[in-house]
Amino acid sequence: MSRRLTFLFLLCAVCVPAVMADIVYENINSPFFNSAIQPRRALDDGFFYQNPGDFSLPILVDQAAFGFQVTGTDVASLDVKLTFYGGMNPAADPVNSNPLGSFVVPFTNISPGAVMTSLMPLPSAILFPGNSWGVEFEFLEPGTNTLSTRGTVLFAGSDPNGPTVGWSEDTYWRDANLDALYSPVEARWFGDGSNRANFYLQLNGRMVDPIPEPATLALLGFGVLPMLRRRK
Repeated sequence: MSRRLTFLFLLCAVCVPAVMADIVYENINSPFFNSAIQPRRALDDGFFYQNPGDFSLPILVDQAAFGFQVTGTDVASLDVKLTFYGGMNPAADPVNSNPLGSFVVPFTNISPGAVMTSLMPLPSAILFPGNSWGVEFEFLEPGTNTLSTRGTVLFAGSDPNGPTVGWSEDTYWRDANLDALYSPVEARWFGDGSNRANFYLQLNGRMVDPIPEPATLALLGFGVLPMLRRRK
């Protein structure tokens, strides 16, 4: 009986997709700095883990924390919209990337300077099918799609080895002419040439294993046959 229960436990463990909540991307290290050109719409590339080859499973992101800069000298109200893209190649035109999902966070009467949010749940989880992705920040007038002049992206710096988990190619795109497009001439460097950085951002999610193939389940079944025979 105990052997049969052990088998059932193992079978359930294999059949149920493996789920693990974790920090899947983290670039919230100090020092941080804002963009000197104050882009109201900007796009950055990213990878899960330092080596893109280390990641092969889809990830379901359901929490995020981020930072941005409030410009000017008085309090401001604005909406911050984050849009995520999949299949982004940092060396290619980012317009070719596929949108995965977006969410908007409203801010009211916030003081000028750097703003860092706490970890917040997303309105709906976003599935990242691969390790290469991008994130776009848009700073909007409250309740509209009009770009606000009061917000700009915030970068997190690090040593030349890169942040703990995420890393970038030291470049990002900003919509300099506000035409809602990113062109190669709008690519810019982060900080200085020796400092890797990207947008101040943390993503929490679940790395999901697919259900095992039938061949895997068949092998498990063959392994339990001797147990059943001994039981008889």
